[in-house]
Parts: sequence; structure tokens; C-alpha cells
Amino acid sequence: MEPKAVFEIDLDRKAQELETAKAILQEVFATSLAEVDEMIRLRLEDRGLL
Repeated sequence: MEPKAVFEIDLDRKAQELETAKAILQEVFATSLAEVDEMIRLRLEDRGLL
């Protein structure tokens, strides 16, 4: 398997993990997906990552 293919598989797995985490946050906080996205965006801004 080419290194590029391995990298793409890893990205796919990470994207799937992120979507799962967002669904959990949505359920735990009884909120919408848009609000979860906003929470994540604000957190990243606070850490200087955006």
C-alpha cells in the first residue's frame, strides 16, 4: 500500500471519529449539530488553533 493511501485511510478514520464524537456531544448536551460545531469552533479559537 502506498504511503498516500495509508494517509487517506487515517484521515477517513479520524473524520469518522470526529463525527462520532460530535454525535455524542449532541446527545449529551441535548443540542443541535450546528451548536456542537459552534462549541468546537469556539474552543479551537480559544486555543489559538483557528
